[in-house]
Amino acid sequence: MSGRPRIVIGTWFYDNQPGFLDFKYRIEALARHYDVTLVLRDASFEKQFACELLTVKVLPTARTGKRPLFGYIRRLAHFVKSEQPDLVFLLGSQLALASWLIARVPVVLYWNEHPSHFSGGNRRRSF
Repeated sequence: MSGRPRIVIGTWFYDNQPGFLDFKYRIEALARHYDVTLVLRDASFEKQFACELLTVKVLPTARTGKRPLFGYIRRLAHFVKSEQPDLVFLLGSQLALASWLIARVPVVLYWNEHPSHFSGGNRRRSF
């Protein structure tokens, strides 16, 4: 234990989601100043975030639908309660509900949606 504040970073990345490098830079910047545990939904994402400064925890989730997401949020909240970090950082608005379940730890919600979330197969509208 280094004596530095401990942060748990919860993520919910989609398969084939672009933009990991941007997240990696931000996560590594936090890891240079805090003890960071990065929580991922699938082990396949570990290589994208390989960094000796991080501790990685995988909470396996096979699919990305609503029911698997809610199950992941419950398991993430349970993990946070067991770790008792100083701060929780949630990457993605999908995890907003977790802030309610993680009531005793300060939570930061990073609400940055990638444009691909708004332009699925149905392109009736454009921005």
